Amino acid sequence: MFSVVIPVYNKAHTIAHTLQSVVCQTYRDFEIIIVDDGSTDNSVEIIKQNFHDPRIRLIQQENRGVSAARNQGVYAAQYEYVSFIDADDEWLPTYMETMHDIVIKFPEAAMMCTGGYYKDFRTGIVSSPSIIEKYLDKTLPLNYFINPGRMGHIGATTIRKSVFLKVGGFPEEISTAEDVCLLMRVALEGPFVYCGKLLHIYTGEVPNQTTRTAHWLVGRITNGFLFSDIYRRWLLQSNRNQLMPVYMKYSLRHIIFCDLKANSYDGIETLMEHLSVDCKKKLGLCFTKNVTKRWLRLFFILYIGFTKLIWRMHCFPRVINRVKNEAALMARYRQLAKRDNN
Repeated sequence: MFSVVIPVYNKAHTIAHTLQSVVCQTYRDFEIIIVDDGSTDNSVEIIKQNFHDPRIRLIQQENRGVSAARNQGVYAAQYEYVSFIDADDEWLPTYMETMHDIVIKFPEAAMMCTGGYYKDFRTGIVSSPSIIEKYLDKTLPLNYFINPGRMGHIGATTIRKSVFLKVGGFPEEISTAEDVCLLMRVALEGPFVYCGKLLHIYTGEVPNQTTRTAHWLVGRITNGFLFSDIYRRWLLQSNRNQLMPVYMKYSLRHIIFCDLKANSYDGIETLMEHLSVDCKKKLGLCFTKNVTKRWLRLFFILYIGFTKLIWRMHCFPRVINRVKNEAALMARYRQLAKRDNN
């Protein structure tokens, strides 16, 4: 029923741990497609020497980037539901079982995801639960654009292959936030189901991790591509998600707000250069023409701050909002980890 896609590039130091967390899932009806994106270390040798599970398929290609590797994995997938996990992350044992239960209960869903934790690779410490707390332990359809920043990580997400192919897969034009772009593309196409369980562990501070090396100005170029792409697709739809442009305006203003506070006009100018004309119209042409004027800096800080306040008064959550019950959620993780070790 499921195809699990794992892109690998020079992850000899993590791939065994990741793959072990996948093959040991309580639900076992899935295939595993590993796409080696031209690794120059011994990642492939580690996989071949330590894993002989018949569900595993290994595809090797020249280095083309993580988007191309994931896309190749989906093209090769035999099943309609595709789950993604990076070669340095891990799943808790019931992740695939939970995905199966969601598919049975919500067969119309185009995409589904769970919450998760953060682990520091250098120390091994797991912390910082990422979840929308009011949905803890609940599984329900939601509008993804309520808060994409809290709706899960690509490694906690399962997507219909047919919808994935319809939207064109991961964008290969950008080197960061390609997963965010894909998730938004899919969210425009069909129902989204959120599961308030913490079943994925994202590992940070890993050598060769893309998010560690990207220059911040590249991020502004990516923001321009991301929202221009999503808004263009939204404009072409007849059944439009009404929250998407609201979220887009809030998110873009938040980015500009941060750059204004840091007095970083390079970031604002780069973003404006890469936003489509339609996006600028949605933000307001008066706004986009004048926000780069330094003498209006204080005015725009106050203006955007006021609009962000209105957003929250309408019950939309902050872009990033730290969970309140972190101690209890971490106790859950320690209990699961102890049980798995026994």
